[in-house]
Amino acid sequence: MGKQCIAIVLCLFLQQISSGQSYDYEALQYSQYERKGTARSAAVGGAFCAVGADAGAIAINPAGLAMFRSSEVSGSINLMNTGSKTDFLNSSNKDNKFRFIGQQLAIVLASKLSGSRGGTVKGFGLSFSLDRVADFNNSIYFKDRNDTNSVTDQYLIIFNSPTYRNVPIDYNNFPMDFVLASESQLVSYDPIRNFYTSSVTVPVIQSGSIFTRGGITDMALSGGVNLWDKLYLGASVGFPFMLYKRSYNFTEQDAEGINPTFNKSSYNQEYASNGIGFVGKLGVIYKPHQWFRVGASIATPTFMALRETFSGSMDTEFDTATYRAESPNGAFEYSLTQPFRFNTGVAVFFDKYGFFSADYELTDYRRNKYNFGVENADFAREINDSMKTAYKTGHTIRTGIEGAWKSLRVRGGYSYSFTPYQEGQAQPDYNQIRQLYSAGLGYKGKRLSVDLAYVRSTNTYYYEPYFSIFSYGNDAIKSKTHKDQIMLTVGFKLAKQS
Repeated sequence: MGKQCIAIVLCLFLQQISSGQSYDYEALQYSQYERKGTARSAAVGGAFCAVGADAGAIAINPAGLAMFRSSEVSGSINLMNTGSKTDFLNSSNKDNKFRFIGQQLAIVLASKLSGSRGGTVKGFGLSFSLDRVADFNNSIYFKDRNDTNSVTDQYLIIFNSPTYRNVPIDYNNFPMDFVLASESQLVSYDPIRNFYTSSVTVPVIQSGSIFTRGGITDMALSGGVNLWDKLYLGASVGFPFMLYKRSYNFTEQDAEGINPTFNKSSYNQEYASNGIGFVGKLGVIYKPHQWFRVGASIATPTFMALRETFSGSMDTEFDTATYRAESPNGAFEYSLTQPFRFNTGVAVFFDKYGFFSADYELTDYRRNKYNFGVENADFAREINDSMKTAYKTGHTIRTGIEGAWKSLRVRGGYSYSFTPYQEGQAQPDYNQIRQLYSAGLGYKGKRLSVDLAYVRSTNTYYYEPYFSIFSYGNDAIKSKTHKDQIMLTVGFKLAKQS
């Protein structure tokens, strides 16, 4: 079976709303990276482009690898609580989910060439690292009474339109939930009057959930070289692997016994996308003085080969009978090319008492590009053109500070990502402006280091579950989400620091 959503002849807007599948939005979500790394780099807001010498800096700027003076291993874990406050119709609902994930792992092999005084090369480093660069965990719940419209409106509008009245209702012509609505008798054909009807009448109680999980982890091999103890160069090849899962439910039920025969309908959809990609990075850090550093890095466009799977079901309960319809399990393979990334930053050091750092990152979200194969080239072109219209160059500013006293460290940070949407392309207050607040403590011994960080990030989510001409603009799902994360990193030097 081919990809359902691509085969349909309905317009792109209706296809993406009704199926819950929005390729342009998911391309944006997949390419909005979070710079956390270790608990140390996370605690300073990810502002580590010019700081270097931390495993969390390798994914941002591989030149930081050249600043290590000894080999070490480190690992990080993350306890995460994802929470949301969702406005739907006239109600607000909250939801929370806890997750325990592996955040980072790195093995660094470094050597400082102390015997080459006066030489050009002062040291070098190699590393293997795993770094979770994007996180998709989120949980949204919504519920309220709808007095004006029903999910069945969109089915009746399309099925009764002159264009589609005689089109067979199957997966080659309609989105998944349209077919399931027909097979589960939520809507049915009246041969006498020659149009489709439904026994659902408003008001109805509407409820549902959107549960997403997964992330992108970058597996990288990196190398760096120290020149004159002033210029540090680095490069890496990365193989990011991605897993994204979404469970969607939308339920309608009779409100106060008003419907004469209809009791309840429930639509469930399971969607997953996974794959692996390739990306290259180059970085540089220049240290003209002991107290000042400036850095920059660039990452090539990331090529991702993806495979998605999907299935759905719908249950419709009447007074006299219950009907259930299930879709076949579907699968589809395609590729996504994410845009290049540019990072730059400065760091000011206060002798041995800490530092202040500030970073800037640029990502042109218009350059996300899908390839669905030759047979679906027109659909890919339509999606790619829609992203060029909807999105723009994204800008992120990160700042952080670390204070040091003997073996103790105190840290704080802040990050702000401007909206990736063109003006007028997103709902006010739901335009993907992201903020991150962080703080942390650390201990640095001769061989052992332990760092703890708290990170709070905020985002927004806007989704229209269906289309209805009777909608008055207040029945979209509007959610403000947050993630509270506690990160722990333990590092161990393989030799005493020289």
